[in-house]
Amino acid sequence: MQLRINGENHHVDQILSLQHLLEKLGYEPKSIAVAVNGQFVPRHQYATWPLQDQQELEVVAPMQGG
Repeated sequence: MQLRINGENHHVDQILSLQHLLEKLGYEPKSIAVAVNGQFVPRHQYATWPLQDQQELEVVAPMQGG
């Protein structure tokens, strides 16, 4: 499956859900926000959100400091 994540192309295999992908990429799902093809995905749906080939994901982590 080909996905575009934060502007970079990624080839991934055996991804079961958005949560599975995030964990595989090293993200802590509780501390990020995700949009798939421009649509915000509520955190409680990460485990059941299906991914499809050629989707575009934006993963945003909050920044600290000031």
